[in-house]
Amino acid sequence: MLMTACDIAEITKPWKIQMKVAELIANEFFEQGDIEKQLQLEPIDMMNRDKKDKLPLMQVAFIDSTCLPLYEAFAMISDELSPLLEGVKENRAQWLKLAEEKELCF
Repeated sequence: MLMTACDIAEITKPWKIQMKVAELIANEFFEQGDIEKQLQLEPIDMMNRDKKDKLPLMQVAFIDSTCLPLYEAFAMISDELSPLLEGVKENRAQWLKLAEEKELCF
């Protein structure tokens, strides 16, 4: 759990940092998806550049399925780890806001 928490720790950072890192990671995933397309394979949504408009909603799903449970467990271990959980919650709210804004545009 600790290795996973360290691996995805950018989700706990202030929004501007979190957003930038998420964009960098998404671009890396899209490059992988581009390679898969060249091989006549259909990449999963998070690696499919054609579905980049769904990134905010995919981020919310990732936070809900992986990040929140992980950082909630860490917050139960020690109150000193609670700021990590709060960072995740704040970033989830930002991603959800972006997802809702994108939905209003369609």
